[in-house]
Amino acid sequence: GRLAWPERLPYRLLHYLLAGVALVQFGAIRYADEFLHIGPAYIAYMCIGFGRFFHLGFLMTFARRGPSGDRAQPLMSSCWPVMLVLFTFVSPSTNWELAGMLTYPFFRSARDRCVYIAGAFVVTFCLERLSRTVYCRPLPDVLANTSLFLYLFHPVMITVLLQVGCRDVVSVWIGSFLISVLLVHAGPSL
Repeated sequence: GRLAWPERLPYRLLHYLLAGVALVQFGAIRYADEFLHIGPAYIAYMCIGFGRFFHLGFLMTFARRGPSGDRAQPLMSSCWPVMLVLFTFVSPSTNWELAGMLTYPFFRSARDRCVYIAGAFVVTFCLERLSRTVYCRPLPDVLANTSLFLYLFHPVMITVLLQVGCRDVVSVWIGSFLISVLLVHAGPSL
């Protein structure tokens, strides 16, 4: 089609370019000086950031399903020592800064945000490349549906478990998982 990626350019380059655009949209734009509560700026920040990660993940997965097989051939991973240097520059700082809520790290400085987000992209690309070396069996439906259920309803389950007195993190996690498995498994019969 008219929006096709040029054949002469590596398909992985498209992924890198999109990650660069996402980095600017998520890290360089100043949404707020700090986030003290969930408001419009925080929601915009999360929607842009997480949306870009999901979009890139979809495109990276979609690249595996080309007519001639995998269209995203190695580019940076072909010269892996460069990745060690890149990891050094984008690894998160060990300094902790609370510029708002604990739900997602937010740094006041755009440079710090960009470095943190670039590190997340580098890890994503590395894990995605490593995943291509291992044969994966399909996930059983009950686990796939449970993960979707947990993704959508974990705040509700955590709130309920906290209200009934469950205060230990491990207990809340295990309780949420078990409740989800039971509801998903019993779902078709409900």
